[in-house]
Amino acid sequence: MENIKNVYDIRKEESLMYILPKESILKEYCDDNSEKVAIAINLYYVDSVNFYLQYIDNVPNNIHVYIISSVSYIWDIIEKYKSDKENVFLLKKDNRGRDISALLVAFRKKALQYEYVCFLHDKKEHHSYLKKEVQNWKKNLWENTIGTSKYIKNVLNTFKENPQLGLLVPPEPIGEYIESWYGDVWAMDFENTKKLAQKLNLSCNLTEDKQPITIGSVFWARTRCLEKLLKNQWEYTDFPEEPLANDGTISHAIERIFAYVAQDAGYKTGTIMTTTYASWMLLFLQDGTRKMSNLLKREMGVHELYQMDSHYIKKFKDKIDEFFKNNKDVYIYGAGGLVAKLCLTL
Repeated sequence: MENIKNVYDIRKEESLMYILPKESILKEYCDDNSEKVAIAINLYYVDSVNFYLQYIDNVPNNIHVYIISSVSYIWDIIEKYKSDKENVFLLKKDNRGRDISALLVAFRKKALQYEYVCFLHDKKEHHSYLKKEVQNWKKNLWENTIGTSKYIKNVLNTFKENPQLGLLVPPEPIGEYIESWYGDVWAMDFENTKKLAQKLNLSCNLTEDKQPITIGSVFWARTRCLEKLLKNQWEYTDFPEEPLANDGTISHAIERIFAYVAQDAGYKTGTIMTTTYASWMLLFLQDGTRKMSNLLKREMGVHELYQMDSHYIKKFKDKIDEFFKNNKDVYIYGAGGLVAKLCLTL
């Protein structure tokens, strides 16, 4: 769409990144009508339930919490947990479609009854070397959505103060083995996301050279901005049976399409995080960027960020090509002509 900006660019150009405190309230959230706000949570991994229940304890009593699961043992845990909590409800689901079907099948109709919804789910590493990475990702998703009761109020107030915002999401995950912050997060999913956008008849700027900004299917939303997704009649059979492929499924497309659905509805997508997470993230990124920079300097002679620009690289490459064309016999001290002849064949 020529006249529509991409959601990635909008977030960057308008600085739609909100760093909010979790120990103080910036401004009181005045409207305490519990019917307007709901949090839906999909739980599957029995061994980590208590980790997530600590976060659920942060939710103010005036907000409805729906815990969704396909695991009978978790049903028993939640039944006991909610026995003294009037705002917590249990929804049972089929073991198909994982967190996406929890949102779009088990919770879909209820979501449409609320003005604001938050959606969360658990995660588990499938390789031992990723344990630390996934633990950080879990903290990213949960701390930056329902880290404390005061933080939740700050998120809701961000919506009230910025009526153009429809979706607020945690930052893209980062780690030594996770490149989502700066790498390609389309992976195998651009075409199936494009097909889904066409199916939902979205008017948005969806292009492969701009990365999606919703990774992990965790968010706070002004419900009306997701109506095209929520009003679609999803069924469990819309999702593949287990074992789910690591990439390329309808679930992976839905994970990436939230911001485009919001854009079609006339809303923008921003990123939210706690001040604590922002501090950790900046220090991690600075350390990682320094390591990458040192390697680029040593191996490729790249000293500044502008040297990574594609126009600069092409201009530099053109100069090298021209040099070799004008100088057929090129010798490198200590290597003779062999290296030069090899360069000319590349």
